Amino acid sequence: MATDWRQMPSLTSLRAFAATAELRSFSQAARALNVTTAAVAQQVRGLEDHLGQALVQRDGRGMSLTAEGAQLAVAVGEGFAAFGRGADA
Repeated sequence: MATDWRQMPSLTSLRAFAATAELRSFSQAARALNVTTAAVAQQVRGLEDHLGQALVQRDGRGMSLTAEGAQLAVAVGEGFAAFGRGADA
């Protein structure tokens, strides 16, 4: 069965989410990705819209992952780790 790439979230949004989840901060993720904080927040918001669920709980200037966000963070982290292993092979 072929992958329906049109249904997959964008790699950019997954990368922004992964960095945000790892660093627990939109601004730290933005620095790590060399983009603006607004760009990271917009990509994460777009991913939430695509998936139809909140991934991040925004608390004023702070943030935390929802249960769904924490679960996705593990899966995305494993996926990026697999990419890294594949690239190193």
